[in-house]
Amino acid sequence: MKRDVQAVVLIFLGSALLRISFTDIFLRYVKEGMRPFLIATGAILLATTMSPNPCLTKAPSPTMAMVTVRCASPGCYCFRCCRSC
Repeated sequence: MKRDVQAVVLIFLGSALLRISFTDIFLRYVKEGMRPFLIATGAILLATTMSPNPCLTKAPSPTMAMVTVRCASPGCYCFRCCRSC
């Protein structure tokens, strides 16, 4: 899946979680005590979508070779000088 599609899916999922957790619709699926967890999960999904990928925003050092390596997270390709992966 491309990153744009992943971002759209995360936005829809996070928005849906927040929408059902602020109404009583979530009571059809989980108990009342799960509301704070649903709100936190929806907020985390939206925050994850909105945050920039440090591997794409951080410019590599000009003295280092720009070798693309496989990162630990699936689907992420980073420069070797990217320390956040």
